[in-house]
Amino acid sequence: MTLKIYFASFKNKIDIYKALSNYSNELEQFQENPNGEIASEKFFDYYWTESQRFPIVAYNNDELIGFCLLRSEENHYSIAEFYIKPKFRCLGYGKKLLNFTIKFCNKQGIHSSIIAKSLVKNVGANIFWINNGFIRLKEIVFENERYNCNLKELR
Repeated sequence: MTLKIYFASFKNKIDIYKALSNYSNELEQFQENPNGEIASEKFFDYYWTESQRFPIVAYNNDELIGFCLLRSEENHYSIAEFYIKPKFRCLGYGKKLLNFTIKFCNKQGIHSSIIAKSLVKNVGANIFWINNGFIRLKEIVFENERYNCNLKELR
């Protein structure tokens, strides 16, 4: 296996969109009010046009195995979406993708923290964030769904 993590280019856009669709379908099991929409779809194109958005991909050989949609907000970084294909979970790929993302944020040096939200019922995601040094700040309601808001201080 050859893992490569890098900033996505336009040529990765279709792969990410397909994975985003699968990710959204998977999330429906954790949603209280599933709406059939693709996560972050209305902002997806902005990741290739706005300088404050950063699409990051993880490929194993030629297969997209995961992605992170990161954005720089007013006073922190925010992970809008984070996904590793199910067959590649619990193998350290998510941690490597997250470490790449955090290293980039630290290098940028613009903000001192990064936030990742996860659906309250998505136990696996909640454990992932806590196991990777995030602290649960609070529970929020956004678009009729309950999320844990997780924070990690950057160095």
